[in-house]
Amino acid sequence: MRDLLIYTFYLVFFQCIIYFVCKLPNLSSRLTQLTPCLDSNRFSSPDYFDLDPVFFKAIDDDFDEDVSGVTKQRFIQIYSDWIAYCLKKQSGNSSVPCGPDSPVVSLCLALSLLGRRCMGGQQSSNLDQFLHGVHQVFAGDINLVPRDDWVLVDLDLLQTVVTPSVRIALKLYQDTFTWSSGNTHNELYKKIVYTEKNVVICPETDPKWRFAVLNDADCLFSFRWVSGRTSVDVYRIVQLTKRRLEFRAIKLNPECVRGLWAGQQREQIFLRNNNEERGSIQSANPVLRNLVNSSCDPPIGYPIYVSPLITSFAGDNDDYINVSGGELSFVNILLRIRDLNMILLLLKYLSILIDILIDIFRII
Repeated sequence: MRDLLIYTFYLVFFQCIIYFVCKLPNLSSRLTQLTPCLDSNRFSSPDYFDLDPVFFKAIDDDFDEDVSGVTKQRFIQIYSDWIAYCLKKQSGNSSVPCGPDSPVVSLCLALSLLGRRCMGGQQSSNLDQFLHGVHQVFAGDINLVPRDDWVLVDLDLLQTVVTPSVRIALKLYQDTFTWSSGNTHNELYKKIVYTEKNVVICPETDPKWRFAVLNDADCLFSFRWVSGRTSVDVYRIVQLTKRRLEFRAIKLNPECVRGLWAGQQREQIFLRNNNEERGSIQSANPVLRNLVNSSCDPPIGYPIYVSPLITSFAGDNDDYINVSGGELSFVNILLRIRDLNMILLLLKYLSILIDILIDIFRII
């Protein structure tokens, strides 16, 4: 089951990588810059293969059992048509060659290998470790191994290709759960484009998430990691969809409300009931007793419903006011400043008077 989940996710992930590579601005100039690096790492070789233990035939479509690893020939057999289709759909990059020996094919292969190594793949002893790797890449925290250092030539590829590919792939995989490889290129391309344009996909700690919530985005998607107190971590898909909510406005009989409030006053003030569970505030749906009693004026009602955010009754005690100086407010501060200025003015006049008296005594 674990291998099936990883396999179906990888299938979408590789297709998303190819989509974002073909969508890169100035793709031709980037390929020119990356070609020497790709050549030095033998990605351009038609006989290229990678025997990293992270690859496995049950989860990698381009795994060749003859060499027990991923080969470029198998990668081209499976994804060459999709590469050509994506380039054709990009007007700015449609002239980029996509033959078996082309740099764009080598770049797609190299990024697919990098992405698999970042997420752990077959080396993950359980599904949680694989999900942890997916979460790291989803959040943009990509840990490179030495054999993937070639990407340092154009480090922007991690944030413009690898991370968005994981996010889009996870959303598409969640929508379909079991990805059908029978989808046509046109259907898959439309799904990726629609998801990229209409769904905000990012970690919940990303400022884009808060901005999208405040601006009423239609759909938000995230991948949450909840670190458990035990050894088991929990990974959750978070999806928010904007939709219309209906509310009902009702009018209550004023005498009914006054009667319920009077019952609360009798119980709490006159009978001095100290029990935390009030008998007369329990729910009674026909008269909305709980809601009505909670909205009574203080100290009967609940302060969170009927009081400002910061409420204190200490200002009702004269002795407390004399000691503390009363409630702290902007008006009181101005009054205190005015009183202080008056005191300073009196001290100034007193000082002048003392100087005059001293001069008089000197004359005498």
